[in-house]
Amino acid sequence: MSDHTLTQHQARALLEKLAHDDSFRALFETAPARALHVLGIDAETIVRLPAACLHCKELAGKDHYEDLLNNCADAAISSAMQMGVPQVGFRER
Repeated sequence: MSDHTLTQHQARALLEKLAHDDSFRALFETAPARALHVLGIDAETIVRLPAACLHCKELAGKDHYEDLLNNCADAAISSAMQMGVPQVGFRER
């Protein structure tokens, strides 16, 4: 059963490697599970990831992953900054 996901830290580390490390990219294209293990992700998490995550595939360009890194950081900051603060008001009588 596929019920595991990467933590936010693991996902960011994966994106950083895909954006900057040519040897890791080559390994991930041919052996995604092994690449995730090299990244430090435990075996139980790897085997319980959705099957599509572990299929060999040609990767997008490094700039695509760099854009994802930048957008993820921006999205997290934006989300934190949208916290609504309740305001108390009094009706005039």
